[in-house]
Amino acid sequence: MQQPNQWLARIADLSPETAIEISDIFEALEESVVNTPLAAAAFCAGEDADWAVEANFAEKPDPAWIEGLVSDFKTNHGIAPSIQIEEMENRDWVSLSLQNLSPVKAGRFFVHGSHDREKPMSGSISIEIDAGQAFGTGHHATTSGCLAALDRELRHTNFRNCMDLGCGSGVLAIAFAKATKQPVLATDIDPVALEVARQNVKLNRTAREVTCIVADGLENPTVRQSAPFDLVMANILSAPLISLANAMRRCVAPGGILILSGILARQAPKVEASYRAAGFHFKHRSINENWATLILRR
Repeated sequence: MQQPNQWLARIADLSPETAIEISDIFEALEESVVNTPLAAAAFCAGEDADWAVEANFAEKPDPAWIEGLVSDFKTNHGIAPSIQIEEMENRDWVSLSLQNLSPVKAGRFFVHGSHDREKPMSGSISIEIDAGQAFGTGHHATTSGCLAALDRELRHTNFRNCMDLGCGSGVLAIAFAKATKQPVLATDIDPVALEVARQNVKLNRTAREVTCIVADGLENPTVRQSAPFDLVMANILSAPLISLANAMRRCVAPGGILILSGILARQAPKVEASYRAAGFHFKHRSINENWATLILRR
């Protein structure tokens, strides 16, 4: 039976912060008859360009509802976003997107989809991740930044106990496990993401090393029992990272390393300051496509 067409809502002419906020609102919406997006994403249209949010819906969303959702941002942030709603032709969008989803090389790590299974480079650590319902195919600058930072740290430190906080697809946990054969705890607040991560862990034959659990933050009993970690990776957003700074100190062993991303370049100083105040020392910062990846040491 042919599936009905989907609908795409595009909200453009936004600042990076507003785009991320609106995307987060879409993702946090509870189910309703029409206004539950199947997926939402914030992105920059190009260098020096404004940002936009695109959300996919199973049924046509009410334009007035979309307008109401962004009205507060118009008032509080002085922006004038454009809103477009269009019907999308019923096609196999996943297969079509995979055709153009090229592998990603970050340090020694080579992240590819199943369609590029035969392409891994000699001497690289191959990770197979298909585009799906969880963040982390390696293509976003924050993921590739974390992978490059992980490779940088692994070249001179032997880690024994790692956590991937907000693991999404599980790509960072899998990368650590493949490179070290050491245990890593992968956590995410989203049960759907955890199921995707578990499937990817199995696919990449790292189930012996990677434990996946649903957890909100750092107070989960399994997280507390597994701490302290000598490496924690967290590719989330600047606001939750700042709120977790003091709790992170309790989870990271003395001398342990933090790899943080999901941070816009201009937000990096504030995140760094929060972690300096919590007892971490700045070690390295990289910028990729206006996104920062930080390496800090407790």
